[in-house]
Amino acid sequence: MNILNKIIAPVMILFSLSAVSCGGGGGGGGSPAGPSGLIAGFVSEPAANVSVSLEKYSVSGDTVYLAVKINSVDNVFGANLKIVYDETKATWGGTWQPGTFLEAGGATNYEVNLDGSEEEGLLLVGVAGSSEVSGSGTLIIIPFRVVAVASSEITFSTDSKLRDGTEPIPLEIPVSFTGGTISGS
Repeated sequence: MNILNKIIAPVMILFSLSAVSCGGGGGGGGSPAGPSGLIAGFVSEPAANVSVSLEKYSVSGDTVYLAVKINSVDNVFGANLKIVYDETKATWGGTWQPGTFLEAGGATNYEVNLDGSEEEGLLLVGVAGSSEVSGSGTLIIIPFRVVAVASSEITFSTDSKLRDGTEPIPLEIPVSFTGGTISGS
């Protein structure tokens, strides 16, 4: 089993066999409010020096596009992320954009899907590059749409991981994970 399969395989096991959405997303103009009449917002928690964080990339009506940012991390080959949110306040937008961080090291594979279990409000993100990358940058951009006039946290589950390219088994890279608060008005 090559190193790429060792990064993606654990995430694939967690995914259901439902369709994966990709591409699209981004900012752009549009009406001030989305079809729901709501306007989305997001406030990030302060990120540590060596971290993975959610940061507002752009807002379009009732949708906020969140960048998963890598901050000052060495030897990243891949990530297994679980993003937790309250489905009564926000929903996954269903489309995503690749970031440029791991793509700097060559071809990158992405897997983004809702959790196939009964647990609601869990988005699984698996990303693997073709070589290790160090530094800071955007891993992926993910849209969330607000569905209520309310605020709610969007965070990383405690079992989210960054991995290096060590063979035969990739090692976990110690980082802190920070989220933020999404709001609808």
